Amino acid sequence: MTIVNSNYGQDGEQALAMQRPSSQSYNKPRAIMGSFQSFLARSQEIECYVPTPQEVFDARRCLLKKVPPELANIILDDACYWPKVSARYATDGNYLTLAASNSLDNDASASCLVTPKLSEWIVVPDAFVMIKKVCFRITSHDQGWCIDNNFPGKYQGSWTWFEAAIVRDFIEDRDIINTEDLQTRIQGALNTRMRNEDTGVVTAKNANEGSDVWHIQTNIRACRHSVTHEVAWTSDTNERDLDADEKEVFCATGSKLGRGFVRSLEMSDRVAVIARAKYPGWSNHIGSVDLEIYYSV
Repeated sequence: MTIVNSNYGQDGEQALAMQRPSSQSYNKPRAIMGSFQSFLARSQEIECYVPTPQEVFDARRCLLKKVPPELANIILDDACYWPKVSARYATDGNYLTLAASNSLDNDASASCLVTPKLSEWIVVPDAFVMIKKVCFRITSHDQGWCIDNNFPGKYQGSWTWFEAAIVRDFIEDRDIINTEDLQTRIQGALNTRMRNEDTGVVTAKNANEGSDVWHIQTNIRACRHSVTHEVAWTSDTNERDLDADEKEVFCATGSKLGRGFVRSLEMSDRVAVIARAKYPGWSNHIGSVDLEIYYSV
C-alpha cells in the first residue's frame, strides 16, 4: 500500500508542478468554436489541480481583502479548493483474488487498505482541519459467471463488493511502534471481526445501516473484465441527498451514498477499505484501490 501526502515534500511539489496547466500548451483561438474548445480543455486541466495548505491560506488572505471571513470560507468550499492526501493499494498486475469458498462460512473479507490516523497523516500547524470529501477509485471484477443471471440491472444479484470502515481505536496501538506492522495487525483484526468479537479493533457505527461499515461499490455481476468505479462522499451528503432513493442509486451505479461517513470522521480515526465476497462460487478480483481525502484548513 502506498501512502501519499500531496501537499508536502519534493515529490509532492513535483507532482503539483506537473498538474499545473502550462500556458504554452494552449493554441491561440482563431474562431468562437476554437475558443470554446480551448476553454473546455483548460477547464479539464484546471479541475485536476489540488492546492497545498499554503495556497489555500494565500487565497483566503486575498478574499479577506474584499469579503468577510464567513463568505471567504463559503467561496473556498463552493470552489472545492481543498488540499488532499491519498493512499493506494495495487497488485502490480497480479490481481488479489478473494474467494468466498476459502472462508469457513463462505463469507470472506480482506482489508485492502488502512490509512494512518488522520491526525498523523494530515499535519497542518496552527490550522483547524475539517474533512470535506472522501473519494474511492476501485478497479476490480468478479468470477465472470453466476447460476442466476435473471436480474433487471447489472449490479443486483452480485455478491462481491467493497465497504469502508472507520477505525476508531485499536488496543494494540499503544504497544506497536512499527507502522507497517501496526497496519497489518489492524487489517487482520478487521478481517476476523465478524467471527470474533475480541479483535481489539473499535469501529465507528453507521447509524443509517445499523452496522459498522458503509457500502462503497458492488462489482458488476458475472463480468470477468475489470471495471473502474469512482465513488465520492462529501460532508453535506445527508442534506444534499436526503430525498435520494438509495435503492435506485444502487441499481443504477452499484454504489451507495455514504450518508454520515464523512461527518463521522474524527482526526484520531483511520479509514479502511474492505473487499468482500459471499456465497459459494463468488470471488472478488481486486486490481487496485485508491483513496483520496480532501480537507479544509
